[in-house]
Amino acid sequence: MNDHQIASSARRPPAEPAGHDARVAQELAARCGFSLARWRQIEARAHLLATDPFDLAIADGVIRERDFVAALATMLEVPFSALPPPPVQGTPADEAFAFRSYSGMTEAGQRLRVIAPNGLLAGILLRRHQDGKRPMIILTTRQALLDQLVLAESDEIAHRAAHALPEPFSARIPPGVPGADAAPSSARSKALSGFAGLATLTMLIVIAWVFPMQALVLPPLVLAPVFIIAGLAVLTATFESGTPSPATPPVETAHLPHYSILVPLYREANIASQLVRNLSALIYPRDRLEAFLLVEADDAETRAALDATELEPWMLVMTVPPGQPRTKPRALNAALPLCHGGLVVVYDAEDAPEPDQLLRAAALFRASAPEVACVQARLAISNVHDGFLTRRFAIDYAALFDCVKAGMGRAQWPMPLGGSSNHFRTEVLRQVGGWDAWNVTEDADLGLRLARFGWLVADLRSTTWEEAPNTLRPWMNQRTRWLKGWMQTLAVHARRPQQLAREFGTFRMMITGSMGIAVLLGALLYPVFAVAVLFRLFSPTPLGSGSALLTIGDSMLVLALVVAVLAEGIPAIAALRRRKALALLPYVVLAPVTHLLISLAAWRALYELHHRPFHWHKTDHGLAKTPDRFAPIDEAHVRSTGPRPPK
Repeated sequence: MNDHQIASSARRPPAEPAGHDARVAQELAARCGFSLARWRQIEARAHLLATDPFDLAIADGVIRERDFVAALATMLEVPFSALPPPPVQGTPADEAFAFRSYSGMTEAGQRLRVIAPNGLLAGILLRRHQDGKRPMIILTTRQALLDQLVLAESDEIAHRAAHALPEPFSARIPPGVPGADAAPSSARSKALSGFAGLATLTMLIVIAWVFPMQALVLPPLVLAPVFIIAGLAVLTATFESGTPSPATPPVETAHLPHYSILVPLYREANIASQLVRNLSALIYPRDRLEAFLLVEADDAETRAALDATELEPWMLVMTVPPGQPRTKPRALNAALPLCHGGLVVVYDAEDAPEPDQLLRAAALFRASAPEVACVQARLAISNVHDGFLTRRFAIDYAALFDCVKAGMGRAQWPMPLGGSSNHFRTEVLRQVGGWDAWNVTEDADLGLRLARFGWLVADLRSTTWEEAPNTLRPWMNQRTRWLKGWMQTLAVHARRPQQLAREFGTFRMMITGSMGIAVLLGALLYPVFAVAVLFRLFSPTPLGSGSALLTIGDSMLVLALVVAVLAEGIPAIAALRRRKALALLPYVVLAPVTHLLISLAAWRALYELHHRPFHWHKTDHGLAKTPDRFAPIDEAHVRSTGPRPPK
């Protein structure tokens, strides 16, 4: 067996406890500071959990990885280094990290193997040592191995993170390809498209002035069906979300899959310790966990804050190589190839998931059909009573996640994902290309892309608490980014409408398209719709009278208005009831106020889509004034539910 084969053994987690030589394992355990009695307790527990005893001891924090590796190096009579030699040029970072090993070069030009051993590798190396074999190796920690690999392969990692997704599915559009004019880059093209937009707007104003009645009637005739379909879809999803389903049986601990956690960070030094506490509260076998805390290369403050915080043994800090675009999905793509877990979840810096969320997600995946590639947990606001904006934010989130998205998953409709607490089958996520680094709502885009490839998203009835912006400026920045990303997402998936119809099916495309268009047009044209409704209500010609065309227009206008009010109110009221937060009911009727603000954000998003499409508005965290949460979901709604079972 050569050195590479030794290292590759680390990639395969043991199906049962690793077969250490008892005497040698006890000697290593003694060097690590364990008494014989304590070591036998660890071995017994590892056997029950089908894992390696040394891995279990490290993951549980019984011994530091550094001390374990140093003790192993002493037994093997090889060097231990916290700063090992860099890998040779061209080393694939993902493979080397999975193998926990790479080929390095000393300053003297001597080739050797750098290994970050786990328990399984330790057993193999010790057996070779007993056989008298002395390979040229140096031992280090997994964090040090990761740092050296990322540093050496930063250009490759950065390029792959930004460009791995094929062009037809990405919001990046290079010059010279069909659709490139959707994202003009030159000053001349911007000026021309701006002039065209102004000319179009002027023409519409002139037409409305010359033919006021026709201008009043035509928009309801054209747009009302879209809003009616979208509203009915929202109501259907809300009713679906209340449908009971069988409880999901838990997974035995020994059969739980390995889980990877990705947490992209930027300028989050003030909440670094809070993040570590929230992740540490997760209930899951530590030897099956790994977390990548993703820090941008120029964010020295956050890196320093994490270095000063006592991290769990299963947490790693990864410096994302510099590059463009500077977005959250690019950071996620940089880490995805390194993930060892069969399941992977994304959390934001301020997230506080319910402690058993990973257990619930693993159980739901196990109980669901193989086509379920993702489960979406519920997001809820942790600072509800900071002010008007946070109260409205809390209502919107409750309606969206507890009712609309939950029902969409139940009905097996394409679901735009929420930005956090998305749990994936890792291999499926890689197959569909990961995240689009150029889309500023990569979550919504990925949810639709999963559906295009035939995968389903299920609802996970577990809550992750998030902090909402409590002042207007960050609120506006966040909404601007979301709406700009929705524009990007619809533009990307509408490039080939016939292909999209084949992939979604006619009905699901109608539902998805109507909901997406309604979100954007509703935001952009909300003031126009409001003025048109008021003008028609107070016009000299009563509703339902006048020409046949006007009567039809009135009917469509009234129907769309009724459906819109129901689609706004029913999910909000249902969600507040389930969260035992009916005290917020008065704020439901204040939705028009936030819709006006959203309209401003939508026009700002349209401007940014043209002038700086990939700019990411950073939302600052750690500014909450009142840490007030909704109640957990009612017991009747606690059970995690996947798609509706076949009849």
